[in-house]
Amino acid sequence: MRGGNQCGSAYCGSHKIHVYHICTKGLESGLLFHDAEDYQAAVNLIAILSCVQEINVFAYCLMTNHIHVVAGAQNRNSAEMFGAIFKKEYSQHYTRRYGKSKVFKSITLTVKELSDSNYIRNCIAYVLRNPVDGGLVKAAEKYEWSSMPCYFSDGSGGTGIPLSAMGVRNIRNALRTRRDIKDCGKLAFDGTSGVVPRSFVEYGFVESLFNNSVVNFCLSISKVDSAQMEYDLAIRPHIRYNDYELLARIDMIIKKWFDADNIRMLTIRQKCKMAGYMSRYCNAGIPQISRILGLERNLVGEILGRENTGLPD
Repeated sequence: MRGGNQCGSAYCGSHKIHVYHICTKGLESGLLFHDAEDYQAAVNLIAILSCVQEINVFAYCLMTNHIHVVAGAQNRNSAEMFGAIFKKEYSQHYTRRYGKSKVFKSITLTVKELSDSNYIRNCIAYVLRNPVDGGLVKAAEKYEWSSMPCYFSDGSGGTGIPLSAMGVRNIRNALRTRRDIKDCGKLAFDGTSGVVPRSFVEYGFVESLFNNSVVNFCLSISKVDSAQMEYDLAIRPHIRYNDYELLARIDMIIKKWFDADNIRMLTIRQKCKMAGYMSRYCNAGIPQISRILGLERNLVGEILGRENTGLPD
């Protein structure tokens, strides 16, 4: 899954990908990042894990009490593992610096698959706009701890020193990691304290999403409906409908889409379409979808597994 900044074969042409929004729920009474050292440690960790876990990072934003990452992964388990390991290893950094060992136990990790190219664009715009909505800066490009400077850049951020040109001990001392990442050829060190963001952020993929237009990119960030995106990405994933509530919700969709009075009137093809809707917008799992639509669990699993996200035209 290591596509590189030029987009590897897994991400080009007609190939399909899975893209996820990975987010840690914010601390209610505390900060995840107190100073530049904390922020840089988190950026380094995202870069290292993108290589070790074979995750493609499309966008990230580190806020004072939570993080956002938009990433490509082989499957949901891979995305969840990336988030869980980040949470564990950054908590170790936090404990070493501040002596607090249980701060992260109450932090919830949310992982949501993005269903189409438009949704991916809106999600990236929302993530990069977070510091503006949070009142930290007046313009997204002014925020230091997001991937915003990586896109539509002339490379002025520097190319850095390839890790392959550094000794193992130097890498471990510079990035404060025990992981063997010398062979992570795409990563580069900035010479002072961190990984060069453009060496691990898939900026080429993101630019193509916006038709390689910096105008479209900036307009999307300025106009994205942040409140709706926050609901879709952070609140809705935690909402669970019981069977009765879900039936009432999808009855309205069935009448609108298929002019049918109930589920029994749907064809198999129509039920397959409903399965995707129930998974994406109602947070329903395979067992619940199976019993409500009257489909075999294996079939529901195949339907949802085929709903990969394709590259933009």
